[in-house]
Amino acid sequence: MQFTPLPKIRSPFLTRDKKLRVKELGNKDAIAQAAMLGTKNTQEIIGFGKLRGGRFSGFAYVKNYPGKTIRQVSQTEGGRRWLIKNRPAVVNQTAQIVLDLMNRGVVHGDTHSGNVRAVNVKGKPVLKLFDFEMSRLSSDYIEEAEREIVEEPAQAEEMKKRFGSITRRIRDDLSYIIDDTARKIYIDDEKAIKKFKKEIMKKVEEKVEKNW
Repeated sequence: MQFTPLPKIRSPFLTRDKKLRVKELGNKDAIAQAAMLGTKNTQEIIGFGKLRGGRFSGFAYVKNYPGKTIRQVSQTEGGRRWLIKNRPAVVNQTAQIVLDLMNRGVVHGDTHSGNVRAVNVKGKPVLKLFDFEMSRLSSDYIEEAEREIVEEPAQAEEMKKRFGSITRRIRDDLSYIIDDTARKIYIDDEKAIKKFKKEIMKKVEEKVEKNW
């Protein structure tokens, strides 16, 4: 996959196009963001500003979306009703975000409802996961743990425990978006929260089987 860097702009924080926003990036999160290009339910990246040693760094042009995050929308009764009314769309798209992260091998690192924007398109919510500043490829975490196990055989057991914690972190990154979204919409209704989470997991399984 190749990307064409966009022309330099005077300031990395200014762009004349109000539909675009510029974000500073390091190598790790730039590569992770690049892996998410082309997914429907993640923030659209228009291009990267600099190339260093064959890797993207510097800054990225990302598309701005109108509307509020799920966390903001769910703070009002009307907002929660809107999300509940469009429950099938919210379930399907949350499941798609989880599947996209799995398929692209990306650990977002901050998957909460404040980082999922619910864009109102003709009365229907279109979810967009954004804020990838903490993202890394899951392979980076795994390779790092495996390398330490090999290099420090005397501490192999400790390293294996760390490896376990890394795999849990990857899993938790996916489950947190489901849990936090459910709790923001249904607040203290544990029965509804459990049912909502179960629906999303079922949808994820269906999508995995379909793509297998």
